[in-house]
Amino acid sequence: MHPSHRRRCRKTTGTVVRDNEVYGASAEGIGLYDGSTGCSVSHNIIHDNYSVDLYLDSISHSTFEGNLIYETSSSNDLEGIEISDEFYSDLPAPVNSYNVIINNVIVGSHQGIVFWNSGEWSGSLSGETGLRYDVIANNTVVNTNTALKWDASPAHVGTTIENNIFIAAAGTSPSSLLQANSAGGIALDHNLWYAPDLPQAFLWLGSQSDHASFVSASSQGAGDVLGDPLFVGMWAAPPATNLELAKGSRAIGKGVTLSSVLD
Repeated sequence: MHPSHRRRCRKTTGTVVRDNEVYGASAEGIGLYDGSTGCSVSHNIIHDNYSVDLYLDSISHSTFEGNLIYETSSSNDLEGIEISDEFYSDLPAPVNSYNVIINNVIVGSHQGIVFWNSGEWSGSLSGETGLRYDVIANNTVVNTNTALKWDASPAHVGTTIENNIFIAAAGTSPSSLLQANSAGGIALDHNLWYAPDLPQAFLWLGSQSDHASFVSASSQGAGDVLGDPLFVGMWAAPPATNLELAKGSRAIGKGVTLSSVLD
């Protein structure tokens, strides 16, 4: 796709975005927003856009699968996949819910997968924006400063984050593998975490800790795996070459079966 263009779908139903390369846009690379529902974004290459490569804003019942998302600049402040509920006057309330984010590869983004609470809804509706019945599973997020983050919200409910591989960038710049700003409503387990230079990689409710302390404080992640997943190819520089698990990887056989993940 020409660098001056981007894919944005507003208040759309059943839209399919597949097999594109989207890069160099002056705003989000691919964005669905304002009540879009029943959409599918799959098998795209999305890279080097402004702010967010794949933006899921106020949408529901949609699937995002098998996309390669990456950044080539080590100084970027970009997010790979961002989920949010911005305010739209034609929506009665925040709508993010029942989205499936699976089998995506994110390399080199400042933050990998993020839920952003925009704070735009007023009154009682301000507490209704959150990760609601979403599935975030079987994604590979590598070479990031923060792999997974969600903002505080009382509306997080029924969301599953499992079977993912989260790897922080090497060196001194990574801040965390996980930054969780509120508890409750999110089942977080059976993920592989690896931060080669960050001994306290988990920021749980403002407290930085190692994995054992995170599990104790959160009652999450007892089935997690720690350490290098042993990819076949290099992963430190985007685009990654081959993120297949090599023989002997500690990630093999450690996931759980999820009905929303068929491949």
